[in-house]
Amino acid sequence: MAGTNKLQIWSDLDPAIVADPEGKLKLNVNVDAVAGSIDNIIRTSPGERLFLPQFALGLRNMVFEPISDALRSRLADQIKNEVEIWDPRVNVAGLDFHTDTDNNFVSITVRFTIVGFSQTFSTTTVVT
Repeated sequence: MAGTNKLQIWSDLDPAIVADPEGKLKLNVNVDAVAGSIDNIIRTSPGERLFLPQFALGLRNMVFEPISDALRSRLADQIKNEVEIWDPRVNVAGLDFHTDTDNNFVSITVRFTIVGFSQTFSTTTVVT
C-alpha cells in the first residue's frame, strides 16, 4: 500500500520474511495484509496447518486434472467459500482463472471487497 503514514488497520508479516529499510521484519499492512491472507488460504494444502487441518483448499492436488468449465466452476465456488469463511473481512466479488496446461499451473485472480469499504481490490496467486 502506498505511503507509510497511513493508518495501519491490519498488519501481517511479509511471507518472504525479509527486513524492511530499518532492519525490522517487513510487514504487509491494510489491503496488502488482506491480500496476503487470501493468498495464504489459497496456497495451503491439507495437513500444513498442524492445529487447524480443516484450513486448506488443496489446489495443488488439482493441478494435473483436466481443465474444464466444471472444474473452474467447482474451484471458484470452493475458493469463494473458503476465503469468506477463513477471512471474515473479505467478500469475494469474482474470480478469474488463467491456465497453462503445458506447464501445469493455474493463475487465480481474486477480486474482493473488504467489509466496511466500497472499493474493489484484487490479488493473483499462481498454483503449480
